[in-house]
Amino acid sequence: MLSRRLPALLVAAVIAGAATPSASLGAKTIRLRVPSFVVPPNMDREVCTFVPLPMSADFNFQKSVVVNVGGDRHFTSHHFLAWVYNGTNVEGFPKRGQIVDSKACLDFGPADTNNRTLVAGAQAPRLVTTLGEGLAQQLTPTTDGS
Repeated sequence: MLSRRLPALLVAAVIAGAATPSASLGAKTIRLRVPSFVVPPNMDREVCTFVPLPMSADFNFQKSVVVNVGGDRHFTSHHFLAWVYNGTNVEGFPKRGQIVDSKACLDFGPADTNNRTLVAGAQAPRLVTTLGEGLAQQLTPTTDGS
């Protein structure tokens, strides 16, 4: 088996690649990595991991840069998704960095999947997505409801 670093599916309290708040506040970049995992020969594997990001105030997510890094220059993941969790059951996710097999992360973490927002995705080795001048997706800090 060959271990490969593959960004596949990332979920919850996540900002993928580069994130930029409004121009008046200056640029802020948050870099995330999916832990390494094994993809057996002739297999397709979708995995999820939870990455909590400490936030004390709202964040204006304006741009993402997704870089799918494979085992060599001829191999890369065929897709990547990043979700933000807006619910109150943060404790329902596996511990930080744990890799879990799941299709689109739909059965990953708390059952309140309607409290997730897709903020980034890519089906290319590298994809830059910008919401446009003056536009941003506001991300609000999440607290555990317990």
